[in-house]
Amino acid sequence: MIGAAVTATATATYVASGAVDRISIINVGKGYKQSPQPIIGISSAPDGGISAVGFASISNTFIDCDTGLTDGKIVAINLENAGSGYTEAPMITIQDPEGTGVGAAATAGITTIGSIGVVAITGGGSGYTTNPQFTASGNVGVGTTAKGIGLINASGIVTAAFISHAGSGYTTAPTITFDAPTSAGSGIGTGSYIFNEIVEGQTSGATARVKEWNAVTNKLEISIISANFEKGEQIIGQNSGAKFAIFSVILMMRSLDLLKMM
Repeated sequence: MIGAAVTATATATYVASGAVDRISIINVGKGYKQSPQPIIGISSAPDGGISAVGFASISNTFIDCDTGLTDGKIVAINLENAGSGYTEAPMITIQDPEGTGVGAAATAGITTIGSIGVVAITGGGSGYTTNPQFTASGNVGVGTTAKGIGLINASGIVTAAFISHAGSGYTTAPTITFDAPTSAGSGIGTGSYIFNEIVEGQTSGATARVKEWNAVTNKLEISIISANFEKGEQIIGQNSGAKFAIFSVILMMRSLDLLKMM
């Protein structure tokens, strides 16, 4: 899928006191899955407050020292809502709805001076190949800057934002700034490919001939492929000068790939 790389935008709510600052993993556990997600329990806020909501991040890249397996481990719990009104750190519980995940544990901290509560996406951007980070800029005095991560869909658009650290010392809602897509750069996501021109990957050096370019669906069909193209690399048309970055490559047959690009 091809399209210009555009940075996502969002807004944040302001919490005067008692937000969950962050959740720290003390045991990653094992056997957890992305779907269905582990159920993250966070103790309810006192009357008049808002209870925090957490979301687990699962990794299969860490090798278990005892078993040698890479079964799902909870490497982070980020906040969909940091809550408000807490006067003491809430308890964190982790449950696996299928019963295969065991052993994960976490603790939480709170902040009693201004923080962010919820980050809402106002523009999903485009062209992301990995989940982008964000920060919350504003006057925090002696406090700390809030930060978090966006969640992208298969089209490279940010659909949700989760807080990893709610920050402290804010007196008003701060400005949220997302990292730009890795493909973003001068002239990226511009032009229109021409039938039968040669396109070249700027990282792999792979070349191919254009069979069809659809600017509405953002798809490029190619043939006579010299080598494998790489996800995220720029691909430039030698005649048209069109320049985009690859989002994914789908093999359709021996001599024809469908390049889904950013």
